[in-house]
Amino acid sequence: MWGNITWGHAVSLDLVHWFYLPVAMVPDHWYDANGVWTGSATILPDGRLAMLYTGSTAESVQVQNLAFPADPDDPLLLKWVKSESNPVLVPPPGIAPKDFRDPTTAWYVPSESAWRIAIGSKNDSQRHAGIALVYRTSDFLSYELLPGVLHSVAGTGMWECVDFYPVSTESSTGLDTSAAAGPGVKHVLKASMDDDRHDYYAIGTYEAATNAWVPDHPEKDVGMGLRYDYGMFYASKTFYDPVKQRRVLWGWIGETDSERTDLRKGWASLQVINRVTSPTFPDNSFRSSLTRNKWTEKSSDRYSNGDNFSRSNLWCFSLCFLEATWPFAVHKSPLACNDDGLDVCLQTIPRAVLFDQKTGSNLLQWPVDDVERLRSGSQEFSNISIPAGSVVPLDVGTATQVDIVAEFGVNKSALAGAVDAVAGYNCSTSGGAAGRGVLGPFGLLVLADDDLSEQTAVDHSVIESFAQGGRTCITSRVYPTSATYGGGRLFLFNNATGVDVTAKSLKIWQMGRSGRRPAIVRISVPLQWLLFEGVAGFAEEDGKMLQKFALAVKTKTIEFFAEEDEEEEEERAVGVDDSDACPAPEEVIIGQRVVVLRPDPAPGPDPETLAAAALAGLSSFQAAYLHLQTAHSPFVSDAVRSADRAAVSHLRRLSELKRLYLSAGPGPSPSPTSALPLSFLLEAQVLDNQDLLRIFEALVDRLQSDIDRKDAEAAALEKALADLDGAGVQLADRLERACMPAEERVESLLTVGVFDSVLRDTCRLTHRFARVLVDLMNLSGWNLGAAANCICPDVNFTKPGHCRYAILSYICLGMFGGFDSYDFCDDGDGVDMDEIDVSIRRTDSLQQFIEHSALDPLELMRDFPSSDFVKFCKKKYAKLIHPGIESSLLRNSATGESSLGSLTPSSPLYESFASMASSIWMLQKLAWAYNPVVEIFQVARGTEFSMVFMETIVPKFDKLHIDSGTAPRPKVGFTVVPGFHVGKTVIQSRVYLDDSEQTL
Repeated sequence: MWGNITWGHAVSLDLVHWFYLPVAMVPDHWYDANGVWTGSATILPDGRLAMLYTGSTAESVQVQNLAFPADPDDPLLLKWVKSESNPVLVPPPGIAPKDFRDPTTAWYVPSESAWRIAIGSKNDSQRHAGIALVYRTSDFLSYELLPGVLHSVAGTGMWECVDFYPVSTESSTGLDTSAAAGPGVKHVLKASMDDDRHDYYAIGTYEAATNAWVPDHPEKDVGMGLRYDYGMFYASKTFYDPVKQRRVLWGWIGETDSERTDLRKGWASLQVINRVTSPTFPDNSFRSSLTRNKWTEKSSDRYSNGDNFSRSNLWCFSLCFLEATWPFAVHKSPLACNDDGLDVCLQTIPRAVLFDQKTGSNLLQWPVDDVERLRSGSQEFSNISIPAGSVVPLDVGTATQVDIVAEFGVNKSALAGAVDAVAGYNCSTSGGAAGRGVLGPFGLLVLADDDLSEQTAVDHSVIESFAQGGRTCITSRVYPTSATYGGGRLFLFNNATGVDVTAKSLKIWQMGRSGRRPAIVRISVPLQWLLFEGVAGFAEEDGKMLQKFALAVKTKTIEFFAEEDEEEEEERAVGVDDSDACPAPEEVIIGQRVVVLRPDPAPGPDPETLAAAALAGLSSFQAAYLHLQTAHSPFVSDAVRSADRAAVSHLRRLSELKRLYLSAGPGPSPSPTSALPLSFLLEAQVLDNQDLLRIFEALVDRLQSDIDRKDAEAAALEKALADLDGAGVQLADRLERACMPAEERVESLLTVGVFDSVLRDTCRLTHRFARVLVDLMNLSGWNLGAAANCICPDVNFTKPGHCRYAILSYICLGMFGGFDSYDFCDDGDGVDMDEIDVSIRRTDSLQQFIEHSALDPLELMRDFPSSDFVKFCKKKYAKLIHPGIESSLLRNSATGESSLGSLTPSSPLYESFASMASSIWMLQKLAWAYNPVVEIFQVARGTEFSMVFMETIVPKFDKLHIDSGTAPRPKVGFTVVPGFHVGKTVIQSRVYLDDSEQTL
């Protein structure tokens, strides 16, 4: 499901509980207009971070771009900036524009003092081979494509999401990506195969000097042998965790239901559990976890009447680690949204990987140990017999969220007797776990209800299986409906026909939620509310801090955090309807209760205390009244209303104190034992001091307001003075130019900017005439391709529409002929520069330029038919538009035969040609007013492209084809608009690059 591919952003301290941040990057430039695709981060030794990612351009060309944090000191890295040098890499020669994506994390090569990255691609000319290209860089802005490829495997097709990292063969810790190759170190090369949508890996040896990686077992090469996961698992990526010295793996799981259903439920696809290797785990054991999140509970009711897709309620796995998890990401998480606002690729918990020291040819995967924090309420079973063809229920209560570690055993004598009778059992062809063989399958039935009934696709989950302690993994999508909430049950099964199985041990934990959202905790203390905002689930130290705070203000903590199961039971008991969109954090607090701190009992009417409270109330009223006065000058309606409410509130409090005093009546002074609590007296004193501070703050605010007003006035005066100074400077410059000699006055006017401005206007009018001419050619049935080939033979145009550039080149070549002659004569009889005095030449040329710029070219041609300009126009028109061409173009117009070959007002080309000719005439006169004279040049065909003297006429062509590492420079097909030398300044010639030079 394709759409607005965007980078989301979330943070976590433990890879289990996540907090969502604003979107990190969106497709907002031409080089990623079709999406911000896969990328990788590299942390440099100085702490800086470089993020390389693939962008798809508006023309669907895959390019590599660089981004970095806007504020490197921001621990959350909220804002990102895209490099002005983007794209930093474009497809090299021989690589298709859509087959160049997904850069890896960079690894450092000390001998070169440079970094290297790998990028996935394919080479169809080498038997549809998948390949990994390697680039070298020292600054992440400029790159060199290394010779050859890191590795290639024929027949595997496009390699996506390439990953390349070292593993230790001697220790149980992960290695940094830049760890050097050598004894005790192997390198893993992984690629996601675009042809079959699976992730393959192989372990081998890497030689940085030759830029080559060789698999240890060629028969298990990438795309041919080992896979991370033998289920729905794709586009995975690892990173190194230096704190726990482990390598963590993310994986993506697609949907198996229809796109229509995804659109209705509002999200699709997710990331698998974080896996971490546990080499000490028994080979014949497995562990099962079933978890879910708050939002998916809502979707279970919300889509129960939609399109149903039949799924068996029996999920069976033999001798596997089995884990089912619900996507924890909340609804509308901005990780990657399509045009309908649907969320895709949601994140859950990663895995981690290590080298399998037992086999020496595999990786081991296991969920990160952080997941175990969600466990609670364990149960254990042992030595449960499972006869052949039986199903044994396990009394564990609800089995919707559980974590299971199990070990099975088979009688060795029965196993030996059954080996000869065993036919090969294949999960793909034997009917799944429901099919029966001599030895099985056997294992667990999960997400099943009491009736083991069929179910339809409504809600969503994932089952992940890890065999032999993580050596083999299988992931599947699950869509339960009846086996949800309390309806989920757990069973042991044995579908073997000739062997009994024993569950030697089963350890089962109930699992809590993994997903978290921001929560609000309100703490009630005497006379005021304190508001705390944070992520649900405070640490133990935070709880102790709040308890100490409660004791300090002499209050009591009623309740802190509630158990999740109790919260769920309460919601189901009252019939909570979860069909609506997720409530705001203020409405539902997930994972914790509101902390209520109760104040001390209300004080009695003690006269001394009442007097202190009355004084505090008077001070408060005085401060409120002062704020009310301040709000009137200047008048701010909101501030006036707020201050008025505060003043009225304090008056009411004084009135209540008066009532309490009168209700006490006359009598003896109270004894010390009947005095009010010390906390109330201290509170009154604190409030009195706070009110005094408010008075001083109001006075300071008033003084600060006066200061700000004076500062504003001073700033306005400074600006007015600066404007006057600027106007004075301009007047002085004008006066100086008016008083300088005529020769110097001419020099001050003749700048490169003036010539460039006139040239731009000339190009605009030339383009306009070319469009008129091309339109006439189309109306007359001309073949533009054939005409362009006559003008510029054997040029390979990138697009058919580019033929118009050949027409424009023909016009410019004809109109600028003789530009370097003083009288604009292109027949060889013109006046050379050496034949005329410099001062006369410059003065005369500048005067002609000024005079001509004030005239209308159409009026000039009508009223002065014998002028030099009109002669120039007629001569150029006759050379540019041959009578035969004109006859073909104007055969449908009212132009008579006698007018052909001459420039007449009746011609549809008359007005546009006159405007173009006038601008070129003025440009030539201006050029001869410079000293030295402006020189014109054009580029011959076949010349290598130079960014100093040329620019391409095709927009963005240079960005995608020019100088991509070691690629040969493109060649010029023809000059479209000539270039100019203005003194030592070069105004680039506009050229068309021959596309045939770019095709291999």
